[in-house]
Amino acid sequence: MVCTAYDAKPNELMHIPNGLISQASMRKVKSLGVRRGYPDLFMPIPKGSYHGLFLELKAPDIDVARGLSPDQKKVLKQLRDRGYMVATANCLSDATRVIIAYLGGKHETI
Repeated sequence: MVCTAYDAKPNELMHIPNGLISQASMRKVKSLGVRRGYPDLFMPIPKGSYHGLFLELKAPDIDVARGLSPDQKKVLKQLRDRGYMVATANCLSDATRVIIAYLGGKHETI
């Protein structure tokens, strides 16, 4: 398992449920702190010069470079500027590769 091989705890990979919110629930979750544009996954494990990893997931048929909304582009830039590794993936194998590379300190391959 990826987590145990790199001394990461399973609860150190979190899902940020922005994309699963219905319009009816939007007002309530906004009051709880949910914000548009944040990536789907967050791993709060510092590695190298990074404070943690944010990972945006896209459907397999979406071009990850062009499939980001303006809100996502803005937030991803802010996160990078704050010292976080930010990546996108559109399949499970790509997401796994990104996480393994990040945890292994191979940031130039992400």
